[in-house]
Amino acid sequence: MSKRKLLKLVTKGYVGGWDDPRLYTLVALRRRGVPPGAILSFVGNLGVSTATTNIELAKFEQTVRQYLENTVPRLLMVLRPLKVTIENLAEDYVQFIDKPLHPKVPSLGTSRIPFTKHVYIDADDFRTEDSKDYFRLAPNKTVGLFQAPHPITCVSYKTDASGAVTELVCRLEDGADGKPVPKPKAWIQATTLRRPMISSRTSIQIV
Repeated sequence: MSKRKLLKLVTKGYVGGWDDPRLYTLVALRRRGVPPGAILSFVGNLGVSTATTNIELAKFEQTVRQYLENTVPRLLMVLRPLKVTIENLAEDYVQFIDKPLHPKVPSLGTSRIPFTKHVYIDADDFRTEDSKDYFRLAPNKTVGLFQAPHPITCVSYKTDASGAVTELVCRLEDGADGKPVPKPKAWIQATTLRRPMISSRTSIQIV
């Protein structure tokens, strides 16, 4: 990473400045979101040498991932929300489930995830036609939800005028009907419109 070559990129307008996220300057790494601790860890792993060496970028990125692995809370999101209505739950049903923000770092705190009659899964986790090599949700198929106490089974689904699936009707397999609870082969993410309550020693900001 020659400063002379970087200067040419900056002065000729190939990049937006010294803090352009495509560069590997300190200000660019900060703008990219790389924490200072990850940079210090990378420098510490290199050690001291008087010889001229070339360091692969993959090693730096690996160090950043390893640093974030034990310092950043685990959050979830649904990119393409598909509404799921659980037919055997009351409209005002709410159950809070305590979930650690990191399974291996208890000091990061916990999050209380609300589980309600209406949840949302990613549209990619549902198919109208099942197959042997597909393990996520499909009609008459059971899957587990990461934030649910019991698995769910898809009973039916609704579509719009174009044929796109707009809502799923599922049943919570809690054993209340006396039948054995089916064991799911796959688990998928789900969320609700309610905001989770986070109890953490570190501040979490979602932008």
